[in-house]
Amino acid sequence: MTRLTLALLLTLLAIAPVASVAGVGSTATPLATDRSGDAPATTVESTDTVVTIQANNTTRRLDITAADRSNYSTPGMDLASAVAVTGQEIDQGLHFEYLSVRVEQAGSAEQRRAIANAEVARLDRGLAELREREWAVLLAYGNGEISERELLHRLAVIDRSASNIAAAATQLEEDGAGFNADDLRRRATELQTPIRAQVSEALTGQADAAVRVHVRGSEEGVVMQSLSESRFSRDYYREAIRFDNYEEGPNTLSLNAFLDLLNARYPHATTFDADLDETTDGTNVYVNSHDQGEIRLYNDGRTEAIYREYQSLRLSDLPRGGVETVTENGTTVSLQRTPNGGPAKLVATNALSGDAVSAEVYVDGELVGQTDGGGSLWILQPSDEYTVTVETPDGTVVLERSATTTNATVAA
Repeated sequence: MTRLTLALLLTLLAIAPVASVAGVGSTATPLATDRSGDAPATTVESTDTVVTIQANNTTRRLDITAADRSNYSTPGMDLASAVAVTGQEIDQGLHFEYLSVRVEQAGSAEQRRAIANAEVARLDRGLAELREREWAVLLAYGNGEISERELLHRLAVIDRSASNIAAAATQLEEDGAGFNADDLRRRATELQTPIRAQVSEALTGQADAAVRVHVRGSEEGVVMQSLSESRFSRDYYREAIRFDNYEEGPNTLSLNAFLDLLNARYPHATTFDADLDETTDGTNVYVNSHDQGEIRLYNDGRTEAIYREYQSLRLSDLPRGGVETVTENGTTVSLQRTPNGGPAKLVATNALSGDAVSAEVYVDGELVGQTDGGGSLWILQPSDEYTVTVETPDGTVVLERSATTTNATVAA
């Protein structure tokens, strides 16, 4: 595995939502002022593609050019998936107990090393098989063979399986097997995302609140997005996979060239102190934290393109666009988007008093949540035109929204 910090490379290259009912007289949550969310875009020419970078102080997003299918899904407790996840963890625990006994009873360092080598090979095979399963599941959804629910259930089980492999590799490393687990962990992490972890918790009954995921896909790839709320933060999760940006074969793109790609296409998320890594299967990996959250990028050295992108962004730090307001039946509903197809914040207030209004919110007829005590709710935006329907005690308010624009497709 090759590791090279961005700071060194730059030097060498000389380049610089829980639902609640609002009480009487509750104060509505104000929408943030515009923070350059609608700033003009700039176009950058690169080899074999034209990349549009939005000058709006946020990250760009890997996307698909058109979605053949798009829908919300709310996975819940699922016995089969829960049994699969629990069974894997039990099997892994029993296997490691057995392995520990074998290592302790080994008569020589050579025998212990042979046991460790066999275990590493087993984990490596398991990870390769898991990667094939994951890719097949994603392709099946992109081709319309399985539903959003089935896609999410299968990915959640794969997520936990990858986590178990990473944990096993770490345990082997910590047991003094003379083995560096970095590469196995990094490849296992490629199959793990915040959205899949959310779904896994929902399937096993461990989620604190309902998990809602918006999924869209085509033969080009799959894009998923969700929201997360805790005592400390509200986050927006997004993952995108492009099938056409990945090919089997040896890596032909250097880390220096990968850095050039990052600087051109992800300027907001590229910093001087992050690490670039190359895995043994020929993938260049970039993981970094920035002022709005975290990003993981996977670059195929054969196509020289980003084929996976995982982002975790704090809602409080996302730039905001303009506000659209509609007043009907005594209620004013305001909707404010975030750039590049990110989530939108809805606020419902009494048209006369300005007090927060309790309301159920629907997108294209699908219930997506209820406003909180401040009358607000973050929603996941579809990429196409959509209709927001707000049901209040005094009547219905309807907003028609144009298609969202993701000005950051990696492959044109």
